[in-house]
Formats: sequence, C-alpha cells, structure tokens
Amino acid sequence: MLPYIERVVKKYKKTLNVSKLYTTAEAARLAGISRQTLQVWIVSGKIKPPEVQRPSRLRLWTSQDVAQLKQVKRKRFRRKPGRKPKEEEGAGGAVNAST
Repeated sequence: MLPYIERVVKKYKKTLNVSKLYTTAEAARLAGISRQTLQVWIVSGKIKPPEVQRPSRLRLWTSQDVAQLKQVKRKRFRRKPGRKPKEEEGAGGAVNAST
C-alpha cells in the first residue's frame, strides 16, 4: 500500500472503530473479483459502497463489507444444474461403429 493511503487508513481506522480497513482494490481481491467488476456493481446498484472519506477521496471497506461482496458474488455466480458428464466411450475413447 502507498504511504499516503496507509496514513489515511490508519486515521480512519480509529475514527470508524474497526480493526481492518481495505481499499477498493484490496476489497475486490479479497472477494475474488476484479476492481472493475466491483465498480460495475456499484454503478449498477448491486452493491452499496461505503462513503467516500474526505479529503482523501478513498472508499474504505470493512471486513463486513468484504463479506457482503462475497455473498453477492456467490448469488451471481451460483452453479446451475447442467448437462451430466459424458460417460466413457470405451478404452480408446472411440465408439465402435461396426455394430
């Protein structure tokens, strides 16, 4: 993390009374999504972002915010039932067409 960002995080950690704060990029990485995906979710209203901290203009995410991101990701990317896997077609993988 850049020194400036570290100072801002340290300052707001005391103000917000939380143990750990994350930048948008860090929160996205922890949730298993890209920063761009997180930005799209914010713009489209799928996720409510934390307030921008002034004068730093950073969004600082808490552990609870990251957990919410993970929950949204699970809902959006839940595996749906699909085709069953093909069964083996013989030892060599070829189907005997002579019968």
